[in-house]
Amino acid sequence: MARDRKSKNKGKPRGRAKERPPGSKPSASKDEPREPVRPQDRRPLIYGALDLLFAVAYGLTFALVVPNRFAGYSLILWALVVAIGAAGIGTLSRRPQGWLLACVGCSLQLGLTLILLVLLAISSAFLAGVYGALGQGAAVLALVFAALVVQLVGLLPAFQLKYLMTRAGRRSFGRS
Repeated sequence: MARDRKSKNKGKPRGRAKERPPGSKPSASKDEPREPVRPQDRRPLIYGALDLLFAVAYGLTFALVVPNRFAGYSLILWALVVAIGAAGIGTLSRRPQGWLLACVGCSLQLGLTLILLVLLAISSAFLAGVYGALGQGAAVLALVFAALVVQLVGLLPAFQLKYLMTRAGRRSFGRS
């Protein structure tokens, strides 16, 4: 008896099937496969906000705390502000052109950081060689500043550039 029941319903849907009016389409959620929903990547927002925050902090520091009379050093310091600001604007735009602007800004920031480190090392060597024991202490202080430059100026653009060059970074800016 149980076999009879199974053979009668073979190929037919179980239970009551709701009838649709003629001409109506089935809902897309049941018949068509859904595209997987990916959460939006927050890293461009975080990196862009940090870039602009650092640009403001650098600008205030260079203008109020450590004003410089030498044109070469001032040019390097203010170029840091422009580079990190450009990287922040490019990152927050989330467009392919913004990706390029962010990459150029981060690369410029890393290059300027390297120049700044070389200048600090030269200053340290000069102080140690010319001023004797007092210069030795000043040289150590210059090297401490060099270590701070790496942390405060070089790390953010290095990590951001690494992110921008990954597949996820290019994808979030519309580049494949």
